[in-house]
Amino acid sequence: MEDSVPIIKVKNLNKSFGGKLVLKDINFEVYRGELFVIVGYSGSGKSTLLRVLAGLEDLDSGEILFNGSDVSRVPPQKRKIGMVFQDYAIWPHMSVRKNIEFVLNSDKSDAARKNDFIVNLLTKVGLSDKIDSTPSQLSGGQLQRVALARALAVEPDILLMDEPLSNLDRQVKKSLQLEILRITKEMGVTTLFVTHDQEEAQLLADRIAVMNSGVIEQVGDQRVFYENPVNVTVASFMDEVIQFSGRVEEFKSGICKVRVNEKLVEVVAENKVELAESDMCTICLRMSDLELNDSGWIDGLVISDKFFSGKNHIIVNITNDLTVNLEINEDLKMDFGKKVKLSTRGNVAMVFLQDTKVEAKTEAA
Repeated sequence: MEDSVPIIKVKNLNKSFGGKLVLKDINFEVYRGELFVIVGYSGSGKSTLLRVLAGLEDLDSGEILFNGSDVSRVPPQKRKIGMVFQDYAIWPHMSVRKNIEFVLNSDKSDAARKNDFIVNLLTKVGLSDKIDSTPSQLSGGQLQRVALARALAVEPDILLMDEPLSNLDRQVKKSLQLEILRITKEMGVTTLFVTHDQEEAQLLADRIAVMNSGVIEQVGDQRVFYENPVNVTVASFMDEVIQFSGRVEEFKSGICKVRVNEKLVEVVAENKVELAESDMCTICLRMSDLELNDSGWIDGLVISDKFFSGKNHIIVNITNDLTVNLEINEDLKMDFGKKVKLSTRGNVAMVFLQDTKVEAKTEAA
Protein backbone atom coordinates (compact mmCIF):
# COMPACT_ATOMS: atom_id res chain seq x y z
CA MET A 1 0.00 0.00 0.00
CA GLU A 2 1.08 3.60 -0.62
CA ASP A 3 0.52 4.38 3.07
CA SER A 4 0.89 1.78 5.82
CA VAL A 5 -1.58 3.69 8.03
CA PRO A 6 -5.20 3.13 6.95
CA ILE A 7 -7.27 6.21 6.10
CA ILE A 8 -10.42 4.17 6.97
CA LYS A 9 -10.45 1.63 9.77
CA VAL A 10 -13.67 -0.15 10.78
CA LYS A 11 -13.57 -2.14 14.02
CA ASN A 12 -16.23 -4.57 15.27
CA LEU A 13 -19.09 -2.60 13.71
CA ASN A 14 -22.66 -3.75 14.36
CA LYS A 15 -25.96 -2.30 13.16
CA SER A 16 -29.55 -3.48 13.62
CA PHE A 17 -32.99 -2.42 12.47
CA GLY A 18 -36.04 -3.35 14.53
CA GLY A 19 -34.02 -5.78 16.59
CA LYS A 20 -32.62 -7.56 13.52
CA LEU A 21 -28.84 -7.47 13.18
CA VAL A 22 -28.00 -6.39 9.61
CA LEU A 23 -24.26 -5.69 10.03
CA LYS A 24 -22.36 -8.22 12.12
CA ASP A 25 -18.90 -7.57 13.54
CA ILE A 26 -17.57 -5.73 10.46
CA ASN A 27 -13.79 -5.23 10.31
CA PHE A 28 -11.70 -3.87 7.42
CA GLU A 29 -9.17 -1.20 6.49
CA VAL A 30 -8.79 1.06 3.45
CA TYR A 31 -5.50 2.77 2.58
CA ARG A 32 -4.78 6.19 1.13
CA GLY A 33 -5.45 6.43 -2.61
CA GLU A 34 -7.01 2.97 -2.70
CA LEU A 35 -10.17 2.12 -4.64
CA PHE A 36 -11.81 -0.36 -2.29
CA VAL A 37 -14.96 -2.15 -3.50
CA ILE A 38 -17.63 -3.76 -1.33
CA VAL A 39 -19.56 -6.29 -3.37
CA GLY A 40 -22.54 -8.47 -2.47
CA TYR A 41 -26.00 -9.58 -3.44
CA SER A 42 -29.05 -7.37 -2.79
CA GLY A 43 -29.82 -7.41 0.92
CA SER A 44 -26.27 -8.32 1.94
CA GLY A 45 -25.88 -5.09 3.96
CA LYS A 46 -23.39 -3.28 1.74
CA SER A 47 -25.43 -0.08 1.24
CA THR A 48 -26.31 0.03 4.94
CA LEU A 49 -22.60 -0.22 5.72
CA LEU A 50 -21.86 2.71 3.41
CA ARG A 51 -24.61 4.81 5.02
CA VAL A 52 -23.20 4.06 8.47
CA LEU A 53 -19.72 5.11 7.28
CA ALA A 54 -21.22 8.32 5.89
CA GLY A 55 -23.01 9.06 9.17
CA LEU A 56 -26.46 8.75 7.59
CA GLU A 57 -27.25 5.83 9.91
CA ASP A 58 -26.10 5.37 13.51
CA LEU A 59 -24.12 2.29 14.43
CA ASP A 60 -25.05 0.15 17.43
CA SER A 61 -21.50 -0.63 18.46
CA GLY A 62 -17.96 -0.59 17.16
CA GLU A 63 -15.68 2.13 15.82
CA ILE A 64 -15.17 4.03 12.57
CA LEU A 65 -11.80 5.74 12.26
CA PHE A 66 -11.04 8.26 9.49
CA ASN A 67 -7.38 9.31 9.42
CA GLY A 68 -6.97 7.85 12.90
CA SER A 69 -9.83 9.87 14.43
CA ASP A 70 -13.00 8.22 15.73
CA VAL A 71 -15.93 9.58 13.69
CA SER A 72 -18.48 7.03 14.90
CA ARG A 73 -20.70 9.77 16.37
CA VAL A 74 -19.60 12.66 14.16
CA PRO A 75 -22.31 14.18 11.88
CA PRO A 76 -21.97 13.58 8.11
CA GLN A 77 -21.04 17.17 7.22
CA LYS A 78 -17.99 17.01 9.52
CA ARG A 79 -16.56 13.72 8.21
CA LYS A 80 -14.87 15.31 5.14
CA ILE A 81 -16.45 12.88 2.74
CA GLY A 82 -18.01 13.12 -0.71
CA MET A 83 -20.87 10.80 -1.61
CA VAL A 84 -22.34 9.66 -4.93
CA PHE A 85 -25.73 7.93 -4.87
CA GLN A 86 -27.46 5.53 -7.25
CA ASP A 87 -30.22 8.07 -8.00
CA TYR A 88 -27.82 11.00 -8.73
CA ALA A 89 -29.46 13.31 -6.11
CA ILE A 90 -29.00 16.30 -8.45
CA TRP A 91 -31.09 19.40 -7.72
CA PRO A 92 -33.35 19.63 -10.80
CA HIS A 93 -33.98 23.39 -10.59
CA MET A 94 -30.26 24.25 -10.67
CA SER A 95 -27.83 24.28 -13.60
CA VAL A 96 -24.75 22.09 -13.54
CA ARG A 97 -22.73 25.11 -12.39
CA LYS A 98 -25.18 25.91 -9.57
CA ASN A 99 -25.28 22.28 -8.41
CA ILE A 100 -21.54 22.41 -7.84
CA GLU A 101 -21.41 25.98 -6.49
CA PHE A 102 -23.91 25.00 -3.82
CA VAL A 103 -21.45 22.67 -2.08
CA LEU A 104 -18.27 24.74 -2.48
CA ASN A 105 -16.34 25.83 0.59
CA SER A 106 -16.53 29.48 1.58
CA ASP A 107 -12.83 29.98 0.73
CA LYS A 108 -13.83 29.85 -2.94
CA SER A 109 -15.97 32.99 -2.69
CA ASP A 110 -13.93 34.84 -5.32
CA ALA A 111 -15.98 34.58 -8.54
CA ALA A 112 -13.07 34.05 -10.93
CA ARG A 113 -11.44 31.43 -8.70
CA LYS A 114 -14.77 29.67 -8.23
CA ASN A 115 -15.39 29.56 -11.98
CA ASP A 116 -11.90 28.20 -12.70
CA PHE A 117 -12.38 25.50 -10.05
CA ILE A 118 -15.74 24.41 -11.46
CA VAL A 119 -14.53 24.41 -15.08
CA ASN A 120 -11.46 22.37 -14.12
CA LEU A 121 -13.61 19.88 -12.20
CA LEU A 122 -16.10 19.50 -15.04
CA THR A 123 -13.23 19.08 -17.51
CA LYS A 124 -11.98 16.14 -15.42
CA VAL A 125 -15.39 14.44 -15.65
CA GLY A 126 -15.87 15.34 -19.33
CA LEU A 127 -18.68 17.88 -18.91
CA SER A 128 -17.07 21.30 -19.41
CA ASP A 129 -19.42 21.99 -22.34
CA LYS A 130 -22.48 21.36 -20.12
CA ILE A 131 -21.66 23.85 -17.37
CA ASP A 132 -24.84 25.90 -17.85
CA SER A 133 -27.14 23.02 -18.82
CA THR A 134 -30.04 21.99 -16.62
CA PRO A 135 -30.44 18.40 -15.38
CA SER A 136 -33.42 17.87 -17.71
CA GLN A 137 -31.06 18.42 -20.67
CA LEU A 138 -28.63 15.70 -19.58
CA SER A 139 -28.53 11.94 -20.04
CA GLY A 140 -28.27 9.49 -17.14
CA GLY A 141 -24.54 9.10 -17.67
CA GLN A 142 -24.05 12.88 -17.72
CA LEU A 143 -26.11 13.28 -14.54
CA GLN A 144 -23.89 10.77 -12.78
CA ARG A 145 -20.83 12.73 -13.94
CA VAL A 146 -22.36 15.85 -12.38
CA ALA A 147 -22.94 13.90 -9.16
CA LEU A 148 -19.31 12.78 -9.18
CA ALA A 149 -18.06 16.32 -9.83
CA ARG A 150 -20.20 17.67 -6.99
CA ALA A 151 -18.90 15.00 -4.59
CA LEU A 152 -15.31 15.87 -5.53
CA ALA A 153 -15.97 19.63 -5.26
CA VAL A 154 -15.83 19.46 -1.46
CA GLU A 155 -12.25 18.11 -1.82
CA PRO A 156 -13.02 15.09 0.34
CA ASP A 157 -10.54 12.87 2.12
CA ILE A 158 -12.82 9.95 1.28
CA LEU A 159 -15.24 9.37 -1.61
CA LEU A 160 -18.17 7.02 -0.96
CA MET A 161 -20.06 5.65 -3.99
CA ASP A 162 -23.28 3.66 -3.54
CA GLU A 163 -24.19 1.63 -6.68
CA PRO A 164 -23.61 4.76 -8.81
CA LEU A 165 -23.86 3.02 -12.19
CA SER A 166 -26.67 0.52 -11.67
CA ASN A 167 -29.31 2.68 -13.42
CA LEU A 168 -27.28 3.11 -16.61
CA ASP A 169 -27.35 1.04 -19.79
CA ARG A 170 -24.49 -1.34 -20.51
CA GLN A 171 -22.39 0.79 -22.85
CA VAL A 172 -22.66 3.97 -20.75
CA LYS A 173 -21.91 1.94 -17.64
CA LYS A 174 -18.73 0.42 -19.08
CA SER A 175 -17.50 3.83 -20.20
CA LEU A 176 -18.16 5.43 -16.81
CA GLN A 177 -16.47 2.57 -14.96
CA LEU A 178 -13.21 3.42 -16.72
CA GLU A 179 -13.75 7.14 -16.15
CA ILE A 180 -14.27 6.63 -12.42
CA LEU A 181 -11.08 4.57 -12.28
CA ARG A 182 -9.12 7.26 -14.15
CA ILE A 183 -10.52 10.23 -12.21
CA THR A 184 -10.09 8.76 -8.72
CA LYS A 185 -6.53 7.66 -9.50
CA GLU A 186 -5.57 10.99 -11.10
CA MET A 187 -6.93 12.90 -8.09
CA GLY A 188 -5.56 10.40 -5.58
CA VAL A 189 -8.85 10.29 -3.67
CA THR A 190 -9.46 7.31 -1.40
CA THR A 191 -12.64 5.69 -2.69
CA LEU A 192 -15.04 3.15 -1.22
CA PHE A 193 -17.35 1.83 -3.94
CA VAL A 194 -20.42 -0.38 -3.35
CA THR A 195 -21.80 -2.64 -6.11
CA HIS A 196 -23.67 -5.91 -6.68
CA ASP A 197 -21.84 -6.42 -9.99
CA GLN A 198 -18.84 -8.75 -9.61
CA GLU A 199 -17.40 -7.78 -13.02
CA GLU A 200 -17.54 -4.12 -12.04
CA ALA A 201 -15.89 -4.93 -8.72
CA GLN A 202 -13.02 -6.78 -10.36
CA LEU A 203 -12.47 -4.07 -12.99
CA LEU A 204 -12.36 -1.17 -10.53
CA ALA A 205 -10.95 -2.52 -7.30
CA ASP A 206 -7.49 -2.43 -5.80
CA ARG A 207 -9.03 -4.71 -3.18
CA ILE A 208 -12.48 -6.20 -2.68
CA ALA A 209 -14.62 -7.11 0.32
CA VAL A 210 -17.36 -9.69 -0.34
CA MET A 211 -20.43 -9.26 1.88
CA ASN A 212 -23.12 -11.84 2.54
CA SER A 213 -25.96 -11.63 5.09
CA GLY A 214 -24.39 -8.71 6.92
CA VAL A 215 -20.96 -10.34 7.23
CA ILE A 216 -17.74 -9.67 5.36
CA GLU A 217 -16.78 -13.11 4.09
CA GLN A 218 -13.37 -12.26 2.65
CA VAL A 219 -11.13 -9.30 1.81
CA GLY A 220 -8.40 -9.41 -0.81
CA ASP A 221 -7.34 -8.58 -4.32
CA GLN A 222 -8.60 -10.27 -7.47
CA ARG A 223 -5.84 -12.89 -7.46
CA VAL A 224 -6.70 -13.90 -3.87
CA PHE A 225 -10.34 -14.40 -4.82
CA TYR A 226 -9.47 -16.36 -7.96
CA GLU A 227 -6.88 -18.64 -6.41
CA ASN A 228 -8.26 -19.16 -2.90
CA PRO A 229 -11.87 -18.15 -2.18
CA VAL A 230 -12.67 -19.04 1.44
CA ASN A 231 -16.06 -20.62 0.79
CA VAL A 232 -18.71 -21.49 -1.79
CA THR A 233 -20.45 -18.12 -1.41
CA VAL A 234 -17.33 -16.20 -2.35
CA ALA A 235 -16.42 -18.58 -5.16
CA SER A 236 -19.88 -18.37 -6.72
CA PHE A 237 -20.11 -14.61 -6.36
CA MET A 238 -16.71 -13.74 -7.79
CA ASP A 239 -16.97 -16.13 -10.75
CA GLU A 240 -19.65 -17.98 -12.71
CA VAL A 241 -19.55 -21.53 -11.38
CA ILE A 242 -21.51 -24.76 -11.32
CA GLN A 243 -21.65 -26.88 -8.17
CA PHE A 244 -21.84 -30.57 -7.33
CA SER A 245 -22.24 -32.16 -3.92
CA GLY A 246 -20.40 -35.35 -3.03
CA ARG A 247 -18.67 -37.49 -0.42
CA VAL A 248 -14.88 -37.66 -0.20
CA GLU A 249 -13.38 -41.11 -0.74
CA GLU A 250 -9.75 -39.99 -0.79
CA PHE A 251 -7.85 -36.72 -0.47
CA LYS A 252 -4.10 -36.70 -0.98
CA SER A 253 -1.72 -33.93 -2.12
CA GLY A 254 -4.55 -31.83 -3.51
CA ILE A 255 -6.05 -34.73 -5.52
CA CYS A 256 -9.63 -35.30 -4.41
CA LYS A 257 -11.65 -38.41 -5.22
CA VAL A 258 -15.33 -37.75 -4.61
CA ARG A 259 -18.46 -39.86 -5.02
CA VAL A 260 -20.96 -37.69 -6.94
CA ASN A 261 -24.33 -39.29 -7.74
CA GLU A 262 -22.84 -42.80 -7.58
CA LYS A 263 -20.01 -41.75 -9.90
CA LEU A 264 -16.39 -41.59 -8.66
CA VAL A 265 -14.94 -38.26 -9.72
CA GLU A 266 -11.30 -37.18 -9.46
CA VAL A 267 -10.50 -33.45 -9.38
CA VAL A 268 -7.45 -31.33 -8.63
CA ALA A 269 -8.25 -28.84 -5.85
CA GLU A 270 -7.02 -25.37 -6.84
CA ASN A 271 -7.83 -23.77 -3.49
CA LYS A 272 -6.30 -24.44 -0.10
CA VAL A 273 -8.43 -27.10 1.58
CA GLU A 274 -8.01 -30.06 3.89
CA LEU A 275 -10.47 -32.94 3.59
CA ALA A 276 -10.81 -36.37 5.14
CA GLU A 277 -12.44 -39.58 3.98
CA SER A 278 -16.27 -39.46 4.25
CA ASP A 279 -16.39 -35.66 4.46
CA MET A 280 -19.28 -34.12 2.52
CA CYS A 281 -17.95 -31.49 0.11
CA THR A 282 -18.99 -29.12 -2.65
CA ILE A 283 -17.13 -29.13 -5.96
CA CYS A 284 -17.20 -25.74 -7.71
CA LEU A 285 -16.23 -25.59 -11.37
CA ARG A 286 -15.62 -22.32 -13.19
CA MET A 287 -17.74 -22.07 -16.31
CA SER A 288 -14.72 -20.66 -18.14
CA ASP A 289 -12.81 -23.89 -17.40
CA LEU A 290 -15.42 -26.22 -18.91
CA GLU A 291 -14.73 -28.05 -22.15
CA LEU A 292 -16.15 -30.89 -24.24
CA ASN A 293 -14.36 -34.10 -23.32
CA ASP A 294 -15.38 -37.62 -24.35
CA SER A 295 -13.86 -38.87 -21.07
CA GLY A 296 -15.54 -36.16 -18.98
CA TRP A 297 -17.65 -36.92 -15.91
CA ILE A 298 -20.42 -34.35 -16.45
CA ASP A 299 -23.27 -35.55 -18.68
CA GLY A 300 -25.13 -33.07 -20.84
CA LEU A 301 -27.65 -32.64 -23.65
CA VAL A 302 -27.09 -30.10 -26.40
CA ILE A 303 -29.77 -27.41 -26.63
CA SER A 304 -28.26 -25.45 -29.51
CA ASP A 305 -25.07 -24.41 -31.27
CA LYS A 306 -24.54 -20.68 -31.76
CA PHE A 307 -22.10 -18.20 -33.24
CA PHE A 308 -21.96 -14.82 -31.51
CA SER A 309 -19.42 -12.22 -30.38
CA GLY A 310 -17.02 -13.74 -32.92
CA LYS A 311 -16.94 -17.13 -31.13
CA ASN A 312 -18.51 -20.56 -31.50
CA HIS A 313 -20.71 -21.66 -28.60
CA ILE A 314 -22.55 -24.82 -27.56
CA ILE A 315 -25.53 -24.45 -25.22
CA VAL A 316 -25.71 -27.56 -23.02
CA ASN A 317 -28.15 -28.68 -20.33
CA ILE A 318 -26.27 -30.70 -17.71
CA THR A 319 -27.48 -33.33 -15.27
CA ASN A 320 -28.43 -30.99 -12.42
CA ASP A 321 -30.79 -29.09 -14.78
CA LEU A 322 -28.42 -26.18 -15.24
CA THR A 323 -27.90 -24.85 -18.75
CA VAL A 324 -24.38 -23.70 -19.57
CA ASN A 325 -22.93 -21.68 -22.43
CA LEU A 326 -19.71 -23.32 -23.55
CA GLU A 327 -17.30 -21.40 -25.78
CA ILE A 328 -15.47 -23.73 -28.17
CA ASN A 329 -12.69 -23.35 -30.71
CA GLU A 330 -14.15 -25.61 -33.40
CA ASP A 331 -17.08 -24.80 -35.63
CA LEU A 332 -19.19 -27.74 -34.45
CA LYS A 333 -22.74 -28.38 -35.59
CA MET A 334 -24.76 -30.31 -33.04
CA ASP A 335 -28.42 -31.26 -33.15
CA PHE A 336 -30.79 -30.62 -30.26
CA GLY A 337 -30.67 -33.49 -27.75
CA LYS A 338 -27.21 -34.78 -28.67
CA LYS A 339 -25.49 -36.36 -25.64
CA VAL A 340 -22.11 -34.89 -24.69
CA LYS A 341 -19.64 -35.08 -21.81
CA LEU A 342 -17.85 -32.19 -20.14
CA SER A 343 -14.97 -31.70 -17.75
CA THR A 344 -12.65 -28.88 -16.77
CA ARG A 345 -9.22 -28.42 -18.31
CA GLY A 346 -6.86 -30.56 -16.24
CA ASN A 347 -9.83 -31.58 -14.03
CA VAL A 348 -9.21 -28.49 -11.86
CA ALA A 349 -11.87 -27.46 -9.35
CA MET A 350 -12.44 -25.57 -6.14
CA VAL A 351 -13.46 -27.93 -3.34
CA PHE A 352 -15.08 -26.88 -0.06
CA LEU A 353 -16.03 -28.78 3.06
CA GLN A 354 -19.79 -28.74 3.64
CA ASP A 355 -21.57 -27.88 6.88
CA THR A 356 -18.61 -26.02 8.30
CA LYS A 357 -18.98 -22.42 9.37
CA VAL A 358 -16.16 -20.51 7.70
CA GLU A 359 -15.06 -17.44 9.62
CA ALA A 360 -14.50 -14.25 7.68
CA LYS A 361 -10.88 -13.98 6.62
CA THR A 362 -8.71 -11.26 5.20
CA GLU A 363 -5.60 -11.43 3.09
CA ALA A 364 -2.27 -11.65 4.88
CA ALA A 365 -0.82 -8.26 5.78
